[in-house]
Amino acid sequence: MSGPVRVRPNPLAEGLPATIVESAGDEERVAIWRKLAAEGFSMAPERVRDLVLVIRDDRPFVSEGTGDGPDGRNFRAGLSGVTYEAWLFISHLWVAPSERGKGLGARLLEAAYHEAAARGCRRVHVETRTSRALAFYLREGFVLAGEVPEFLGGEALRVLYRTIPLEIALAAPSREIDDAVRAGSDVLSGSSGEPREEIFPVAPVRER
Repeated sequence: MSGPVRVRPNPLAEGLPATIVESAGDEERVAIWRKLAAEGFSMAPERVRDLVLVIRDDRPFVSEGTGDGPDGRNFRAGLSGVTYEAWLFISHLWVAPSERGKGLGARLLEAAYHEAAARGCRRVHVETRTSRALAFYLREGFVLAGEVPEFLGGEALRVLYRTIPLEIALAAPSREIDDAVRAGSDVLSGSSGEPREEIFPVAPVRER
């Protein structure tokens, strides 16, 4: 939570004790989330696990809470999302403009598949608003499930999904994340050339 919670009356809710909460923090969001989860309409917060990967030339980026981001010259690409039960939900995948067309996005997806499969996931969900990203995900085996026309910025919001490749799912060590990955070691190593390129989890997995 970035600041104090600000609450003001809702002028449109006549006769109702409703308020508008501005700058709401985790407590307010999770309270709504838990109510929905209790009725089976949402994911249970305590079973949602972060999955964040970055590609750097030399070492993993680990935030120390200083406000410094992974924006140095060695930060080349990143993927973030969450896993829940049998699903990996990808929220962001970014590759530096100078690094596009080199297969880094595909390598991030492969690393995410391995990690998600080790947690028991078998399917992947992603949403995108750009035609370039849509073409990328279709090339990577995703299926277009539907779209919302004229979403933010006038672009359509596309919803895609796929199953994790069978060979990766079968090779998964277990339904639980491997201890080495939990400790923050690399998920998928690159070539042995110089400079060494590796894909790392950003930080040890945080249980919610």
